[in-house]
Amino acid sequence: MPSAQARPLFLLASLFAPVGIIAPKALVLLMFITALWLLPRLWRRGQLRRPFQGGGAILAVVIGAWALLSTLWALDGAAAFWTFARLAGVIVATLVLLDSVKELAASDSGPIGRALIAAVAPGALVLGVGSLSGGAP
Repeated sequence: MPSAQARPLFLLASLFAPVGIIAPKALVLLMFITALWLLPRLWRRGQLRRPFQGGGAILAVVIGAWALLSTLWALDGAAAFWTFARLAGVIVATLVLLDSVKELAASDSGPIGRALIAAVAPGALVLGVGSLSGGAP
């Protein structure tokens, strides 16, 4: 079992593939919940700004700015703005999760890796069987 510090990432690794197969849109909610679970720890350490610094954050700002700029010529401006807001939320959650992965201790990477493999292997098997049997679109 991973340490308390790595449990949010362990939960994400364990549920990523099953949720992705059953309800792909729920992955965003799963990422968001995990990032919210990790944010208080960053805040307590005074490192809340750290995920939003560096090359990944700059790329995220460029993508977000382009998405926001794209709302100017959208046919449905309100829908385009909400799409931008969802994209911004996913980007923020991704930056927080990636920052937390960088901090994993060596003792935590093994259980999380095994959980990810244990979750992805059955998911890939189900997708493969569905595809070969003609059940998948």
